[in-house]
Amino acid sequence: MFFSSKRDVLHKEGLDDLHNQYLVLRHGTSEANLKGIIVSCPENGLDKWGLSAAGRQEVSASVEKAVMEGVLDRQSSLRSSDFLRARESSQIAMQKMHICQMKIDAALRERNFGDFELQSNTHYQEVWAEDLRNPKHTKWGVESATAVVERLVMLRRLEKSHQDKKILLVSHGDTLQLLQCVFEGQSIKHHRDLPHLEVGEVRLLKRSI
Repeated sequence: MFFSSKRDVLHKEGLDDLHNQYLVLRHGTSEANLKGIIVSCPENGLDKWGLSAAGRQEVSASVEKAVMEGVLDRQSSLRSSDFLRARESSQIAMQKMHICQMKIDAALRERNFGDFELQSNTHYQEVWAEDLRNPKHTKWGVESATAVVERLVMLRRLEKSHQDKKILLVSHGDTLQLLQCVFEGQSIKHHRDLPHLEVGEVRLLKRSI
């Protein structure tokens, strides 16, 4: 299934009118980022390749700023990818937000980059170029952009279980770029054209359609 500006996953699932406010946090700089390699498979990412010292500082500063500005607070809810670097980022966010609970959701995990696992992160460019031609592609065994978006029907569950909440989603670069497409009504093949989420950055998602 292909999601365009007029038929994105939220529209498809009857979620045009959202009842909650969604924010995202991209995990901080990880050990894999420092090595310049791709870690996208659960067997490598769930329990290894966590945050670097710099990554911890990035998340801490970013979330603290969001709390000081009232963007996040102790009434906020937190959902995290199950990858170690995201869980560690979420634990830091919990401390800064003064909340005692987070929920893990595999729907937020990293996009699987298939044959490029543990290889140079320069291969991202090849995958993104192919995304632009065909967001359904699974070349090199990668998880298609379309498949990542289809995971994000998790929002339907959150809409059913929460009302008037600020919900922070802690995840990864490609997953969050694609989620931004969903919110902004952009074709998912253009996910790299949207403002890039930096490591450790907190951003409010805004609906534009």
